[in-house]
Amino acid sequence: MLNLTQPNIDKKPQVLRAVIYVRVSTQEQAQGKASIPDQLERCHKSINEKGWSFIQEYKDEGISGHLTEERNGLQSMLRDAREHKFDLIVVKDYDRFARNKDAAGVIRGELKELSIQTYALNTPFEPKSTGEYEPDEDQMGTMVEAMSDLRSDMERKAIIQRMKMGKLGKAKAGSIPNRVPYGYEVKRELDGARIKRTVVVNEEEATRVKYIFNEYARGIGDRKIVIEMNRKGWKARRGGDWSKAALRYILCNPTYMGKVWWGWRHAEYRKTKEWRRRGKLGYIGDGNHTPIIDPPLFNKVQEIRNGRTRSARGAAARSHGLLTGLAKCIRCGNGVGYQKRYHSRSKKNPNWKNTITFEYICTGYKYKGICSQRVMSATRLEADVLDHIKNLYSHPKVQEKIVYEEKGQDEQDREKEIVRLEREIALEPIKIQRQHDAYERGISTIEEYQARIEKIREETGKSRTERDRLATLSSLTAQKGASIQKLVASMRDFDTAWAAMELDERKLILRSIIKEIRAGEGRVEIDFIL
Repeated sequence: MLNLTQPNIDKKPQVLRAVIYVRVSTQEQAQGKASIPDQLERCHKSINEKGWSFIQEYKDEGISGHLTEERNGLQSMLRDAREHKFDLIVVKDYDRFARNKDAAGVIRGELKELSIQTYALNTPFEPKSTGEYEPDEDQMGTMVEAMSDLRSDMERKAIIQRMKMGKLGKAKAGSIPNRVPYGYEVKRELDGARIKRTVVVNEEEATRVKYIFNEYARGIGDRKIVIEMNRKGWKARRGGDWSKAALRYILCNPTYMGKVWWGWRHAEYRKTKEWRRRGKLGYIGDGNHTPIIDPPLFNKVQEIRNGRTRSARGAAARSHGLLTGLAKCIRCGNGVGYQKRYHSRSKKNPNWKNTITFEYICTGYKYKGICSQRVMSATRLEADVLDHIKNLYSHPKVQEKIVYEEKGQDEQDREKEIVRLEREIALEPIKIQRQHDAYERGISTIEEYQARIEKIREETGKSRTERDRLATLSSLTAQKGASIQKLVASMRDFDTAWAAMELDERKLILRSIIKEIRAGEGRVEIDFIL
């Protein structure tokens, strides 16, 4: 006989087990109206009024809402939620989980899968009993949470925008709004009720910054400079050894010649990379701090750096092969590797000597199992490439084209635009003086005067930015022409000059004139940049 247990219809609904989660982003909030004690008091009062069973408190103090992984209180609450230790979370507002709507949605999505409800004091929506609550059918709760998420996300973006505008204002006033680079330090002193922040030169670090710029200007590569600095025991700001990335950041930073550079990079490298692709340069203007590097030296270093943009990197830089990173297999299109081979010839005949040869091999064969292994002997391939270079750049017509070719129309237009922008920048004091005279004569009000002065300075700032951008492009064009002319001049005694160069210098020259090499099957094809 089938025995069915009858439900107990007189059973009282289970009392909700409630926990409290509170968070503040800054120490200022921690001591104000939105403080931890204030949130806890309001949450406890609500739990007592509703008759829920209090279980535990979870706190995160002085941690931003977007740092979900670093909030110990939140992570501890989520671990307890997975063990079903409570049924309801009481918060001041839905944005206590996260201000970013996507991050908040992920957290609440996990809580709903565990059948855990959220009750916000500022957006009260009565929770259901544990037996009645069904996350998939809670349409009203989902709508309230979505509206709260949208409002919080807009507030977060407004806060970010206000912070950016504030930092941009500091930058335009000549102050460094972010962390000061190596070579500088911040001195703080009490100025009335405020703390005055002054950027001063750290003499010991500044000496090392000057060493970096001077060595690089002499033609020393960044790798050799880093090795020498670490050998001397010089430590980076955080106490570690120097790296090429840290050195390159110093070499490209205009802060060292008295400029303020802000808004050019993001905390996430992916966004910084996208900014660079779109040509977003940030703000560069005159600063109030003392420069460490003179502008002529800084500009010279930038020209050298731009000329080395096609230099070998990574495995190609470490390789002993001259053409590693430039040459590709003519059969499959994969890159080539450099290989050293030992030939034990004495085993076959005692009168024969053991030999060593160097070859370029196909990486498609080495790593993918396709194609054939050998591309060409290193001696033959490198000799063929050098012969191509000498034949091309020694031709009188090619030299004439390089040395005497007139500037293109784009370069001429660029120079005219730079001249026009220089005139606009030079007129700024005159324009400001006119507005000042108009205000003193009563022609314009103080509001109109301030607005016009701000507009003049804004337009002049844009002109300076555009002038600097065009000047950089002109410098790159001139530098390319100078390097090619230097190469042509060296053709008179190419073999002697080539033999005196180090491997890194040879790689740099090849990458400045060659786009790609394809080799194999006894053939060599070269695409020149010229």
